[in-house]
Amino acid sequence: MTTRLNDSHTATYSEEINNNIIGLSYLPISLKYVENETVITRVFIQNSDIMVGNIIKSINGIDIYVLRDSLRKYTRGSNDSRINHYINERILRGLYGDIELNE
Repeated sequence: MTTRLNDSHTATYSEEINNNIIGLSYLPISLKYVENETVITRVFIQNSDIMVGNIIKSINGIDIYVLRDSLRKYTRGSNDSRINHYINERILRGLYGDIELNE
């Protein structure tokens, strides 16, 4: 319902969704969607393999565009900029465990 309202101020919270589907763990980076690319803009834990400016191509073997499209229908926002902002947040979340990030 919140996605159909086209309002960035709406939200739906559920322990079931957060704990078991979206996940409570975050990758220690920030992303922006720039010129149709998912770009790393900040790295919170220094790692020689992950750098600001790198473009994410896939996560856990899933093409980033497929992943973004699959999240879009569940993401709130009043315009494309806000929707992409919230998609970037959801991309970084997951269940605890290893992740494969291809840049």
